[in-house]
Amino acid sequence: MTHLQELITAFPRIFKGEPPVIPGYVNAGWHPLLMRLCSGIDALLSDQEAEQCEVMQVKEKFWRAALLCPPGTGRANFDGHHCT
Repeated sequence: MTHLQELITAFPRIFKGEPPVIPGYVNAGWHPLLMRLCSGIDALLSDQEAEQCEVMQVKEKFWRAALLCPPGTGRANFDGHHCT
């Protein structure tokens, strides 16, 4: 199982069970951090909010990882350990 597939399987509410619609790439070293980020986002969302949220792309750019979601689905802050 790839790291992306592991994220999709672990967080079906925000990935909708499918790979992101916009192709992207994140180095394997980001995987533990992305697992914590997705866990925090998933925990913050009610079922209704999760229906509106979908990860559109997972990418690495300028030495940082990013999860892109559609506009208007809310905003989460992540300090590397907790999502608020």
